[in-house]
Amino acid sequence: MERDLFGVLDQLQNNGYLATSVCPYRYLNDTLYVVNAEAKRGRHFPVHFCTTTGLPIFTSVWHKVDEFLWHYVIEQGSLEEMLKKDTQMGQEGYYIKIFLTFKNTSSETLQAIILWRKGFGVRYRFEIFNSIHDLEPRMGKGNSDLELSVVHLTPNQKVYTIWRDHGTNTSFWVNEEIEKVMRTMEIPSMSIFVQVNGIEIYKAAFGYADVLQRIKANPDHRYRIASISKTITAMAIQELINQKKIRLDSLVFGPTGILGHDFGTRPYNSQMLSITVQHLLEHTVGSWEHFRRYEFSKQNFTNHQFLSWLFDSHPPKVSVNIVHLYSNVGYIILGRVIEKISGVSYEKFVQENLFNKLHIKGHLGTRKRQENEVCYYSHDNANPYFNWDPVRMDAAAGWTLTAQDVAKIFENLSKNRYREYENLIQRSRWDFAYGRGVQIGWDQSFYHFGSLAGIEGIGFTRNGFQCAILVNVRGKQENFLTHWMLQFCQAFSNQ
Repeated sequence: MERDLFGVLDQLQNNGYLATSVCPYRYLNDTLYVVNAEAKRGRHFPVHFCTTTGLPIFTSVWHKVDEFLWHYVIEQGSLEEMLKKDTQMGQEGYYIKIFLTFKNTSSETLQAIILWRKGFGVRYRFEIFNSIHDLEPRMGKGNSDLELSVVHLTPNQKVYTIWRDHGTNTSFWVNEEIEKVMRTMEIPSMSIFVQVNGIEIYKAAFGYADVLQRIKANPDHRYRIASISKTITAMAIQELINQKKIRLDSLVFGPTGILGHDFGTRPYNSQMLSITVQHLLEHTVGSWEHFRRYEFSKQNFTNHQFLSWLFDSHPPKVSVNIVHLYSNVGYIILGRVIEKISGVSYEKFVQENLFNKLHIKGHLGTRKRQENEVCYYSHDNANPYFNWDPVRMDAAAGWTLTAQDVAKIFENLSKNRYREYENLIQRSRWDFAYGRGVQIGWDQSFYHFGSLAGIEGIGFTRNGFQCAILVNVRGKQENFLTHWMLQFCQAFSNQ
């Protein structure tokens, strides 16, 4: 009969169906099977277990996994032992996916086999009823915040039920999507914060802030935010503009420029003397582009020494305002503009003029890990602690914040997009997807990515919706995580 079973399963699959359950039973000393199947809609891990009455023989249905495997645990024991085990598994973030009880000839004790699946934050509840009739009143609409997931009739005629969140609320699909990407991309930790109209609707951290020390991540852990820092710097520049201390068209270098000839020893050429604040904000300087990686050179230099070396060794050769070339150096220069005009450090100016009114306690990072900061990892062997220095990258990529801090910054940008920050959300002539320190979507969204060794993240706002996501690793595939983050934020904002 077993050969007949496999023949039926092969025939079903050839006809476009997948078996969803297989249950054996005994008749005239033969083992027979009942097979249920449905049209193919994807491939999964174990979907069904069944046992033969009176015999310790199990039948299971497995569906092949091509891309992603949910982590699961299968255990068998007495029903009492398994219910105690479920309490422990629930505390570790697992929920029951498959539940089966049975008796065999060797024991009078009711046995159970349970498959738990890992699921961050999935809610479920176990309930036992004396009969199906007792269950029926609970099936009416509105009688439970959870949906019936598993119904099992035990040999002693009791009804065991599992009620689970089936995706009817936001947290379920969010948790599943996060779990999938974290496992697929081997992300040590992720912190996420979401709010709508200033009201927190989702706040969570997953994984480990420190893998070796087994320190679990929490929402208060700080992450380097890399180039999300550029939005902060642009907002600080706009503050100086609002104070009428500079203008977008203010020259940066030369006799009438903000920085004069503070850096370097050689005369500045015409391209250098044409650079304005707006060119730096829009990445239209035409030189010092990111792929040249100048900002990672001379790591032992102070920022003043670094810019002096750069201007002497690699003066601009292309005229301004004819091409968009993303540049960390341009924003490092903007940090010096802020210091020259304000008379205080870049960090202090941002803290006093932006962070304090938003109740953010942020600071620039250092090579050394600071208090309540996560550890950083990288799949591409780029050492997060030696390949780049947050002090060097201060105004370009240096800030260390929580996900909630990032969301507050983008809430501030959104609320004031038609007032004090109107200049920042104007599309660049040379790159319509970028403004002035802000990336601009086609769906009325504003955001900025951050991606350097050890860190990827996003700050996102769309009307009254804000979302921030930070991870302590750079993805195995370039730009994969940041684009996933953008799609995630867009999907969440549409809920």
